[in-house]
Amino acid sequence: MKPRFVAALLFVSLQFTPTIAGPPVRTVALTHTEAPGVGAGTLFSDLFLPVLNNKGQTVFASMLLDGGNALNTTWTEGSGSLAMLVQKGSAAPATEPGVTFGEMSTPVLSDSGASAFWSSLNGVSDPNNSEGYWSYANGSVSLLARSGSQAPDTPAGVVFSAPLGFHSLPAISDNGTVALSSFIYGPGVDSINNRGIWTKSTGNLTLAYRSGTQAPGLDSGVLITGPTVLYTGPVVNDAGEIVFLGTLTGPGIGPTNNQSLWSTGGGSLHMVARTGSQAPGAPEGVTFTDFWEGAWSMLLNNSGETAFQGVTSDGGYGIWSERGGLHAVARSGQSTPGLPGETFRDFSVPVLNANGHVAFAGFVASGKNGLWSEGNGELALVAMAGNPAPGAPSGVTFHSFSAPTLNGRGQFAFQAYLNDLKFPNASGVWVQDVDGVLRAIVRSGDSIEVAPGDVRIVNSVGFLGGSGNEDGRHSAFNDLGQLAFQASFTDGTQGIFVTDIVAVPEPAAWVLALLAIGAVRFRRGV
Repeated sequence: MKPRFVAALLFVSLQFTPTIAGPPVRTVALTHTEAPGVGAGTLFSDLFLPVLNNKGQTVFASMLLDGGNALNTTWTEGSGSLAMLVQKGSAAPATEPGVTFGEMSTPVLSDSGASAFWSSLNGVSDPNNSEGYWSYANGSVSLLARSGSQAPDTPAGVVFSAPLGFHSLPAISDNGTVALSSFIYGPGVDSINNRGIWTKSTGNLTLAYRSGTQAPGLDSGVLITGPTVLYTGPVVNDAGEIVFLGTLTGPGIGPTNNQSLWSTGGGSLHMVARTGSQAPGAPEGVTFTDFWEGAWSMLLNNSGETAFQGVTSDGGYGIWSERGGLHAVARSGQSTPGLPGETFRDFSVPVLNANGHVAFAGFVASGKNGLWSEGNGELALVAMAGNPAPGAPSGVTFHSFSAPTLNGRGQFAFQAYLNDLKFPNASGVWVQDVDGVLRAIVRSGDSIEVAPGDVRIVNSVGFLGGSGNEDGRHSAFNDLGQLAFQASFTDGTQGIFVTDIVAVPEPAAWVLALLAIGAVRFRRGV
């Protein structure tokens, strides 16, 4: 399109931006205010950590006060406005009359606004069918799987197990593909083949993997048992691909070579790494001896790339990634970027983003902990305990860090606890923007105008990290640079907020100039 000129009076509409300190925020919910759609006098009580999708929508759990009764409730903006998703004590769909929802997990959230969650059930006559997974879409909740019910793609009579079956969290990808894991029992089920992972994109729930499967590429009779995801939950990408840790059994298998990491990335089940094999980036003869099985240890993106934590035969720890071929991102004993003279000691909480870049928390040999990221292309130090916290008063330093998030832009977000004498439990959320600059989003001591004329002082902050945004797990920092957080205030109230550090820039001098001139010249092109 050719350039064109517009000569007109510039009208600027300034929307309400509640934050006094930091970037603009949107208030989603506040304690002691009426909850929408549930009747006058029903107020938000405790508010728990929010989840955020790439449309800027949230889902979160809360307590409600209704005539003095505290009710556990989950809320979603997935249908366009804040509405109740599910409430403890309400009737559970596709169950017998009188069966109600019990304790629930915080739902995961897709870009379409769909969710998935686990819940126990009250009012059941048989403890074997006392749990389930449910999904939410288009304003309604439906059953995905229930303990005691037939497990899809298994022989008749093989059912999902309880109470051990549904203690892991479900996953949901950006496009709404759901994954869940469970034990099973019934005819022909034994300790080798009693676990599985199921996925659902469109249509019905289907079996993606069942333990007892022949290990591809290994000798006949070598089987994969597991997966060991039943307390941390599976991961899933938009293609419905999964990653899991499994234990091998069969001919030639022993304690030194029986742990393995498997992926269906690329469309078929294949082994990513195995104990007893050479660890890439380590000296010749140094092998994998274990793979970390804690939360967030199995990483996946929409390209089918994986990353993981491992232990090696020289007593070291490390993080490995498949980007450009399996390689070590960082290993204990390796020099630490940004800290001359220091070396890595051990690691925790890695995340993997859309570009195959990894970020993680780690400890160095001197005992200090810090955060590193490949978000700008090369591994670099983002923050270190004991260093000044950007945006905080002079003398306030980082103390420790919680799980980070790395989005598709390479931006790194994390919650940190602070050494702050004024606030004994001081905390905050920081983001490394696309230019690599570390910015404080919100911290203890900040003022937030939660509604026009209503300014409150932040006492502490909560942020849900631990994802690279393409693994189906909870995330509170999306690929647009929007971030959701929970704040507790010095007056005892709480709130849920969403802030945008990318799409809502701070006022610039040229805006003021345009206001003064009253005319603007636009150039538009294709």
